[in-house]
Amino acid sequence: MSVHPGIASRFLTLAWWLSAAALPTQPLLAAAEPPAEDSTTTPISMAAGELEALRQEVAATALLKDEVESLRTQLQRLEERLPAHDAEPRLAQVPMPSEDVYVPSVPFAAPQASVPPAGLPSATHGSGLIGSYAYNLGGGYLQLQKRDKEFTFQIQNQMTFDGTFYSLEDANTFEKGFNIPFYRLYFMGNFLENWEYLASVQALLGSFNILDMYFGYKFSDELNVRVGHFLSPFLYEYWAFSPAWEPVITNSPLFQLAGKRQTGGMLWGRLFDNVVQYQVGVFDGADGAYFDVDSHVDTIAEVTWTPFKPNGVESWDSFGIGFSIQNGTQDYLLSDGSNFNFPFGNGEPTFNQNFVNSSGVPFFTYADDVAANGNRFKIAPQIFRFGQFSFLAEYVRWTRALTNGSTEIEEQIDAYYVNTSYFLTGERYTGDGLLGYTTIEPLHDYGAIELVSQFSQLELGNQSLTPGFAQPGQDATRLQQLMAGVNWWPNRYVRLSFDYVNVWTNRSVDVGSGQFADTYGIWWGRAAAFF
Repeated sequence: MSVHPGIASRFLTLAWWLSAAALPTQPLLAAAEPPAEDSTTTPISMAAGELEALRQEVAATALLKDEVESLRTQLQRLEERLPAHDAEPRLAQVPMPSEDVYVPSVPFAAPQASVPPAGLPSATHGSGLIGSYAYNLGGGYLQLQKRDKEFTFQIQNQMTFDGTFYSLEDANTFEKGFNIPFYRLYFMGNFLENWEYLASVQALLGSFNILDMYFGYKFSDELNVRVGHFLSPFLYEYWAFSPAWEPVITNSPLFQLAGKRQTGGMLWGRLFDNVVQYQVGVFDGADGAYFDVDSHVDTIAEVTWTPFKPNGVESWDSFGIGFSIQNGTQDYLLSDGSNFNFPFGNGEPTFNQNFVNSSGVPFFTYADDVAANGNRFKIAPQIFRFGQFSFLAEYVRWTRALTNGSTEIEEQIDAYYVNTSYFLTGERYTGDGLLGYTTIEPLHDYGAIELVSQFSQLELGNQSLTPGFAQPGQDATRLQQLMAGVNWWPNRYVRLSFDYVNVWTNRSVDVGSGQFADTYGIWWGRAAAFF
């Protein structure tokens, strides 16, 4: 323990004066003489003064120590409370059966806390890298960072384990019984300060593939550019958050109308103090494909307005409205979709030859000779509010030209969903047009408890039933689906979900093993981890 130099010197002075006072300076008889008039100059009186000064310095030192401890405690609490700063959507872009996530510009967000991971030194002097484990809006992540912050490298995992049980005998889908719907591994960070990169892989119900691979440059909050293979910005529900973060277990059936991951280039940013968020780009046009399948490109854009974002009013700072659009020409056989993936496939329906519910059971399928042969246009307005109580609603209008070689039709689809969420334990979501639901940090030791629901409908027009276009036995044109349940966050890295799903179609269809049904139920549970 270190000793204050002033206190040490005063102890030495006091010891000298006390020793001086103890030595007799006159014969013993003189001790009976009356004391001198000016007693303030005696060694004892001077020692008493030094002792009083020493007492005051000790008290001041103790007070200073208490103040330092108080400041340290306040700083620690402030660091724990600081919100993770968003870096753009999701390890963000994660949905399922079309599972996708929208990954941010550096990792999801600036870390809230950073500690050296077990077995990893806080600094490796030889390489000039600092290792830490941190948390952001996408969960925990491991980070290596150069001392001058010129280069960062982060690793983040997302994995899920499901139990999906039907009222049907043997549902026609891979999402049934106990299964691992998807595992994702992200490598991301920045180099030379303003350059970002992301590479990720996914294992999805038996398939394995590259998920994202892009790099980008940040000019400012208002203007950023991204080039590569990543989630295109059509359908807010699909690209603005992971399906493992959606209040119900996974995406609504509208996921198959999304732009999904495409190859292209995009500008994006936040304007007017984050009142407006936008994305606009040019992509190869084949939703979910890894290669360009024709000579055409699509234009895709999204704009969102969050008018109360700068006001700091908590109840409405995450309220917004907006829309996304996609337009372009398609020219390919719908049944050839799988030919344009990597050898192991990407696990997603690609060219919309069929339409399914959220767990992958089909209700409508086109004949094998049907092809896209003209313009496709999609528009999707949305409205949302994030907080302790959250809601998100989105509507899609889709039209595209199809032919079976002898007859041409214009397919028309109208679809919508409505999400609701309420935290019984007081937690809240925050978001805007670039980032929706996130992981949650519980406010209580027993975790966070969330009640959730979603109603959705997807309806094809009568044109799709033109003779020769639909496959017999899978030709229902309307699907309605209700999902409701509860989520428990025991901590900020894990979510356990339990939902009941009811599905209705407007006619009985083949749901597997020769069964025909127009309504059925699903008990669906999921354990998800983000680290």
